[in-house]
Amino acid sequence: MWVKPSLEYRRESLTDAAMTLFRLSGKMTGTRECYDFLDEARKFLHDGGRLLLIDVSAVERVTSPGVGILAALHTTATRANARIALLAVPDSLAKLLKIVLLWDLLPHYATLQEALAADMTRHAERPPHPGNAAQ
Repeated sequence: MWVKPSLEYRRESLTDAAMTLFRLSGKMTGTRECYDFLDEARKFLHDGGRLLLIDVSAVERVTSPGVGILAALHTTATRANARIALLAVPDSLAKLLKIVLLWDLLPHYATLQEALAADMTRHAERPPHPGNAAQ
């Protein structure tokens, strides 16, 4: 008998190879599927990804391990000098992230377009890396 996984995710490439979008649906708990998602997202960041976007609009429930996965991705992104952002956060998840003090650490946007516009603005405001400065 086939059992639906607790979490399903789909990775979508964006126009810039240094950015990717994961669309999650179901329950973020301590299941194998949740840790598979964590591994794939971490691989993207370790391979030089600059912006990891996670659409959580179809996430029905998040337990402690799910919160831990989001915290781990924030840490991985920070250490890789990359960014993570959540898209379309349901009210119940927003409330949970506020309780565990992750809400202010994880940028969140209503839409993909908002997140990309914010990233473009942030990217334009960064001073050039000293190694890339014109000689």
